[in-house]
Amino acid sequence: GGAKGLTYYSGLTYTDDKSIVLNSYSKRVQSKINVDYSTGKFRLFNTLSFAYQTGNTVPLFNTLRQLFERNPWTSIYRPDGSYAGYIESKRNPVAQALFSTNLDKNYTTQYSTQASYQILKDLKFTALFNAQLNNNNNTQFNPSSLTSGGTGLSTGGNDLENKFYWETQGYFNYNHTFAKDHNVTVLLGGSIDRQRNDEFDLNFNTYPTETLLNPTGAVFLTNSSYPAHAHKDESVFARIGYNYKS
Repeated sequence: GGAKGLTYYSGLTYTDDKSIVLNSYSKRVQSKINVDYSTGKFRLFNTLSFAYQTGNTVPLFNTLRQLFERNPWTSIYRPDGSYAGYIESKRNPVAQALFSTNLDKNYTTQYSTQASYQILKDLKFTALFNAQLNNNNNTQFNPSSLTSGGTGLSTGGNDLENKFYWETQGYFNYNHTFAKDHNVTVLLGGSIDRQRNDEFDLNFNTYPTETLLNPTGAVFLTNSSYPAHAHKDESVFARIGYNYKS
């Protein structure tokens, strides 16, 4: 919709996709809002978007690869009718797909704004700002039934990554034509951007129950790491161009 000097747009999409691989799927909700305002020599444009995605990703090494490595005469079932975890030292691809968990829950939020002002006929100033936050959470779990003989330890883990990025720029554009055939362009500006990553990784084994994937309920913490890093860039830039009879 819109009015004089103002236009806006909003949208919402939902995706529910199932893979041909058993127990592999992805669900995503995404929204976006755009607002564009202009009056005289001034213009302001804003965008806000949000996305949430969840899904179970079946590891190819434990499933599809096993289809080519296992012997064709082997059965994927035990004598009692349950799925075997291993078949002749090879993983059971069907059981791995059905009972192994590799669940993603990811959030993304992004905001950007850009303002410009026509100072003179040939001179324009533009400033912009962008920011994005990504929050990615992954939960893994392998029940004891998938181990060799079905007597091993249940294992799992939880990985959390938080990434925040922002940038800002400001620059002048000069575009002037003289004597009909000569054109001069000048660009002068500066920019700053910063990014920070925080991660939280935990691995466990010996879960007391295989129906509630609560990391704090596991008996043993086998590995943990908490890496983090950040960097910042600052720059200035300039460009001069000349065209003849362009």
